[in-house]
Amino acid sequence: MAGLNDPLNFIKAENYFGTGAYWTGPTKIVSINKTAPTTAVAPTHWRAVNITFDDGTIAVIQFVRPTLFRVRYDPAVTNANDYEDFSS
Repeated sequence: MAGLNDPLNFIKAENYFGTGAYWTGPTKIVSINKTAPTTAVAPTHWRAVNITFDDGTIAVIQFVRPTLFRVRYDPAVTNANDYEDFSS
């Protein structure tokens, strides 16, 4: 029978985490800017937006190619330079 221990079946997030409020993160966007990190090799080629939230955390949406983007969010990051320009 399929269940939480079966790695080949899709399990809805609600079933995996149970019922409860798990999101304790930001609720509003405070600002958006396109400033490249200081570690950017070629800042003129930086194609991303930095999103600052009401709790002081920052997310970055990088547009790698016209049809490919990457969302980076770490609740410990409060400075856009902490998201480096290269993949880790």
